Amino acid sequence: MDEELTYDPVLAAQPPPAQAAGAVAPGTALVLVPEDGPLRTVRRGELVPESGAWQAVFTVDVTEHRLVLPVRLADHHVRVVVRCRVADPALIVARGVRDVGSVLYGQVRDLVAAAVAGAAGRYAAGAAVDAALEGLTGDAAVRVRDARAVLEPVGEGSGKVVRGEVVRGAAAPGPRVSRVRGVPARPRRDADGGPR
Repeated sequence: MDEELTYDPVLAAQPPPAQAAGAVAPGTALVLVPEDGPLRTVRRGELVPESGAWQAVFTVDVTEHRLVLPVRLADHHVRVVVRCRVADPALIVARGVRDVGSVLYGQVRDLVAAAVAGAAGRYAAGAAVDAALEGLTGDAAVRVRDARAVLEPVGEGSGKVVRGEVVRGAAAPGPRVSRVRGVPARPRRDADGGPR
């Protein structure tokens, strides 16, 4: 499953189908908008009712997605990874939600900021964020599970150490790989014979 920053849960909005009955595609739900009254959700396995009384039909994605929500604080950059799915397609349509990441971001940012503010030190902050994220469930429209975070410090000491040098803002180079298939790469040597 790929990681995304967000996704649009509404796959399509269209006039009602001409057929009186039909099937709902896997991983989706239909939200029927009536002339008057509450929205109606039709899930997989249910039949689509007659189209005469419906103004519009929305196709909503109800599959699970893996989102990455970056939270930038004064002392830490936190990368929160969550698994989420639409729990109430009718509520998504009623709210006009077209960006699931924005629905979750405020709640995640507030939890992370409160957890980091009360912690002394990086490891304590990491433990506090993990504990705070355990209670994250989303809301009535979008459900969340398996939230976890990676904290990265910001400031003088931030960056990755690669071969004795601090690399900031760029991805650290990976291990050397030979261009010849099946032949392991040999470490580079300095003039004095030591590894570079």
